Amino acid sequence: MLWLSSNDISIKKNDEHQSQRNFVAPAPNERWGTDVSEFKCAEGKLYLSPIKDLFNGEIIAYDLAPSPNFGLITGMM
Repeated sequence: MLWLSSNDISIKKNDEHQSQRNFVAPAPNERWGTDVSEFKCAEGKLYLSPIKDLFNGEIIAYDLAPSPNFGLITGMM
């Protein structure tokens, strides 16, 4: 999972030891998470990449693409 934090402008990938699997935030827009999910459709595969606010579970932004590449994530932002 990628972490987006309002305290640190950079985007960084945290391992389990850093995040301690703490998927909650004390206030809105303090901590966001993103991941890529694959869906099999009649036309082929689609990949969904949402940004989720870990305070209330609200989806901030999302993108769909036919391939799971870096452009999928950057296009969502």
